[in-house]
Amino acid sequence: MICRERVGELVECARRPSEPGPELRAHLAGCTNCRNRWEAEKDLAAALESCGIERRPGASRTGVARL
Repeated sequence: MICRERVGELVECARRPSEPGPELRAHLAGCTNCRNRWEAEKDLAAALESCGIERRPGASRTGVARL
């Protein structure tokens, strides 16, 4: 699977929050770009939560949080 197809999984895992499944973890172990994106998504989700914006599964993938 190419990285572009993994971005949605990374975003959803960070928003839930939940850990990636075994297949995605294996991909992260070998892909620096996706591993960096995973860390950035977790940091972003934590920052939004600290501002009072809760994490929601299925939130818009446009980058706009639903309040």
